Amino acid sequence: MIIPTFVDMLVRKIESGEINPVTGLVFTVEDIKIIEYKNEVIKRLETPTD
Repeated sequence: MIIPTFVDMLVRKIESGEINPVTGLVFTVEDIKIIEYKNEVIKRLETPTD
């Protein structure tokens, strides 16, 4: 089960350029290890918002 709030948080981290404390680099989709969340984040990032 995917938690929408968690997906929102991941999208915000990527869009805002937040630094990943583990890598010291900005968060990317590749940092997401759970495939269901990764796919949902990719879908949200590819969906245009108006």
